[in-house]
Amino acid sequence: LACHLGVLVDIPCIGVAKNLLVVDGLSKERIKKECEAKLVRRGDTLQLMGKSRGLLGVALRCSKTGWTPVYVSSGHRVSLQSAIKITLACSIDVRQPEPIRFVDNGTRRKINDYERVLQKQKQ
Repeated sequence: LACHLGVLVDIPCIGVAKNLLVVDGLSKERIKKECEAKLVRRGDTLQLMGKSRGLLGVALRCSKTGWTPVYVSSGHRVSLQSAIKITLACSIDVRQPEPIRFVDNGTRRKINDYERVLQKQKQ
């Protein structure tokens, strides 16, 4: 979504996701096993190779303590190596880059607030 917006408005952008998008022959189970084995330190990457399209992006370990990666792809007018560097620079020893974490947390709070209002209206 962010990369599509970047193309539409012609601004540099990168792709960062918490969950693997299973496309072009990628297998969640295989990628998970490889990540557990190969992503040992913060900054380690695992290339995500598609069957027909080649390199799709990387699984990137951002945290010193947890092994669960984020998935990074080059976006519009940004190389994959630059996208990795930017993602690491925005990750303060947590899995997610800070901008994504900030938005996720804020969105979750708003959803919870809205659900509480709906519950009160039902009573």
